[in-house]
Amino acid sequence: MSELLKRQIAAARGDILILVTDDMELLTKLLIQELACKEQELQRQAEEANRLADEAEQARLAAAEEQRQGRDPRINLHVVKDLSKFTSLPEGSYSLVICIGRDNAQTHRLYALANPFKKANIPVVFGNPQRGLIFTSPNWRDVDLHMSGMFYLANQYIRSIGKKGSYAEFGVFDGRSMTLAYHALKDSVDKFFGFDSFEGIVGSQDDESRVFPDGSYYANIETFWHNMGVAGVDEKRVVPVKGIFQETLANNEMNHASQRYSICYVDSDIYEAAYLVLNYIKSRLLPGALIMFDEYHTFGADPNRGERRAVRQWLDENPDIILEHYRNFSAFGAGFIYRLSGSPQK
Repeated sequence: MSELLKRQIAAARGDILILVTDDMELLTKLLIQELACKEQELQRQAEEANRLADEAEQARLAAAEEQRQGRDPRINLHVVKDLSKFTSLPEGSYSLVICIGRDNAQTHRLYALANPFKKANIPVVFGNPQRGLIFTSPNWRDVDLHMSGMFYLANQYIRSIGKKGSYAEFGVFDGRSMTLAYHALKDSVDKFFGFDSFEGIVGSQDDESRVFPDGSYYANIETFWHNMGVAGVDEKRVVPVKGIFQETLANNEMNHASQRYSICYVDSDIYEAAYLVLNYIKSRLLPGALIMFDEYHTFGADPNRGERRAVRQWLDENPDIILEHYRNFSAFGAGFIYRLSGSPQK
C-alpha cells in the first residue's frame, strides 16, 4: 500500500468511500485487505500484551498503538465503481472520499465525478501516488525541471532579498502545492496564504474554456484542510481565503491588505484571474520578490491568452515594473524576479 493512501486512511475520522475505475477495483481491495491484516496483527499483539500485563508487554502495546496512527478500527472502508447512486447524499454519510484510477488522468476524471460529496462538505482526495502530497522539504537531489526543484531553488533565492515576507498562492485546488510550499519555505517566510474559490475555475473565456472550463479543478475547503493535516503542515501558519478573485482580491477586509509577499505562486490558469492577481500583489511585493506562474507557457505560449496575456497587459500598464526571467519549470511553468526601474522600492 502506498504511503499516501495509508496516511489518508489514517487521518479519517469516520467511514471512508473509495472510488475506483474498473481496472483498479481488485488492486484496491487487496490493499485494503493488507491494511486489515496488519491491524488484526496489531490487535492480536495488544490483546497478548494485556493478557501478560507486564511492563515489557505494555511497552509493546504502546508501540503497536502508535503504529496504528490513531485510526479507529471501527471505521469501514467501502470500494465502489458505480457512482450513479450518489447523485444526492446526506451530509455526514462519509468522513472521507478517496479517488483511485490507473493513472493521473483517470483519477482526475473520478475526482470531477465526486462533486456531490464536495457539495456535502466531505473531503475528496487523490489516492494515487502520482499526485501525492508533500511530507518533507525538498533537497538538492530534487533540483530538476519539476515543481519540487523550483521550490527548492526558490527557498535558496528568497533568503537573499534581505526581507522576510509571506507566501501567497492563487489557485490552490486541493492543497497539494501548498504542502510543497510549506515544507520548502517554512523557515524562510512568515505565513502561507491560499486564495481560491473552492468551487473551481470562474471566468474562463471562450478561447480558454477548452483547456480550463468553468468549474474545473473544484475541491472544497474541507479537502484543503484535510490534506494540510495529512502532510503535517502547521495549520496556524496557513490562511486560506475562500471566494472568487473578483470579490476577495478587491476586499481589504478579506485579502489581508497589510501583507508583504516575498514569493507568489500564480496557478489561476486563465487570463482574468491572473490579471486580478497581478493587480492585487503589485503594491504588496517585496523588492526582489519571486513570482511563479504555473501555466505561463500554456496555449502554445500565445501572448493573447491565459496567464501570459495577463503578464503582458500588466507590464504594458505598469512600465516601471520589470520582471526578469528566473527559471522555467514543469511543462508550462515560469518564474520571474520582480523589481521596479529607477529608485529602489521601499
